[in-house]
Amino acid sequence: MRILPNLLALAWGLLVLGSLFLTYAGSAGSDPAARAAARITVFLLWQGTALLVALIAAGFSLKRHDTRGSRIWWMGWGPLFGSIVTAIFVGLAVLSSKLL
Repeated sequence: MRILPNLLALAWGLLVLGSLFLTYAGSAGSDPAARAAARITVFLLWQGTALLVALIAAGFSLKRHDTRGSRIWWMGWGPLFGSIVTAIFVGLAVLSSKLL
């Protein structure tokens, strides 16, 4: 049962990296707005999946009552913190694009 947090953290990391690589490698098109919308959709889909994996990892950590700050606790809660930081960064990027 100790390998599950590591696998979930690894899956979360791969999903986050996949979202970045697939967003960058998005198809080029003649319409910039359509290309941007397609890339944003791919990014948010993969990030949403990563958030789901992070919530599952945090749920397992909560159920196991891991000691706070231990390595196994970070494997459960670290991906959720990472997803929250990513969401804050994306939210600030959206806000700054609306304000400028």
